[in-house]
Amino acid sequence: MELLYLDVWSFGALFEGVGKALIKLYETKQQQYADEVLSALNIVAKNHIYFELLRLDWQERLEKAKAQDFKDIVDLLPRKKLTHIPANIHTMQEFSLWLKES
Repeated sequence: MELLYLDVWSFGALFEGVGKALIKLYETKQQQYADEVLSALNIVAKNHIYFELLRLDWQERLEKAKAQDFKDIVDLLPRKKLTHIPANIHTMQEFSLWLKES
């Protein structure tokens, strides 16, 4: 139930920053941008188990990307999977609350 009432928009700027870091990672292939993504996910992971599982998934993805020298990483690290999280959760929250009221 916690996720149902979580203010996901408070993480909007964080996920926007993650999106920018991923674009920089696509362009430069520099580890510092992978570190930025993981650092942001470490912050949000403390708020709900959903975000902890997300962090673990992306930690593994970033390790795979590093192992392949950040080549062909757009499919492995899809930016929209992260940047759309606040909107996706908000939609789920609204739908769940609508069902609860029905």
